[in-house]
Amino acid sequence: MKVEQKNKILVLLFFGIYSYIFVINNLFYTSTFGADYQKYVVYLEYFFDFKNDTNIDQSPLYYSLVSIILNFVSNFSSPFTLQYDISFAIQLTNNILILIGILGIYNLLKQLKIEKKKILSIIILINFFPPLQSLKLTMKPEVLIFSLLPWLIYFLKNYLHQKNQINLVFAIIPTILIASSKGTGFAIIGLFLFIIFFEIL
Repeated sequence: MKVEQKNKILVLLFFGIYSYIFVINNLFYTSTFGADYQKYVVYLEYFFDFKNDTNIDQSPLYYSLVSIILNFVSNFSSPFTLQYDISFAIQLTNNILILIGILGIYNLLKQLKIEKKKILSIIILINFFPPLQSLKLTMKPEVLIFSLLPWLIYFLKNYLHQKNQINLVFAIIPTILIASSKGTGFAIIGLFLFIIFFEIL
């Protein structure tokens, strides 16, 4: 079997496993019973005009994405299924963001000249990583950090190698989004950028 055919099979295997885990998670776990849901549900109430203010100093970007998906789902929901619809919207948002992060990891590993077959094997194994499963199930902005951090590293490495300033401009977007998502995100990105710029200087 040719290398390209094997790689196509690995891509299909990845999406098959990813979709299967998504379906199983939706069937057997309700995200509205997860950790910190009661704390962050005020964002959903705010976006659906049940509250005038959230009183939480965090970027609302992640919660607005959940609200957008919930708005589509709500066309088919009823008061009896509301908890499950919210859970579905949370898990779908998380899975989309994690896919964006995994694509960033794929490009980053490709940039490091790692063989495509090995990269696909790595991202298949990532599917079974327990902390990633936890990230898929809970309504927390940390998933946004996972989604954007690989892209930030990718654009910074591109800038270091190519000295093309457009990569630096692209790196600013995930930097701002991560730094504003949560206090821990600000700390992580601050420390990371300090190490990177220390290396540059």
